[in-house]
Amino acid sequence: MTICRFPACESETGGRDAVFCADHHFECTRVEAGFLLRISITARRTESPAEREHLRGQLNGYVAQVVRNIQSRQDKGASSVA
Repeated sequence: MTICRFPACESETGGRDAVFCADHHFECTRVEAGFLLRISITARRTESPAEREHLRGQLNGYVAQVVRNIQSRQDKGASSVA
């Protein structure tokens, strides 16, 4: 298993193509979670090493964006409670 890619999270992901642990996966929107999963599966299954590396780079960028989106939603939720 792999470790969740959310900063400071050390939980394991749900499988080889999962990007986040279950907690952070459910903080993603349905669109975000599905997109990351599809890119991850495509990167793993592609035969061309160059294309695989390109897709992994793209995945890293998308993961960073989703992390920012989750943090933004968490910040908005925390400020509405206060």
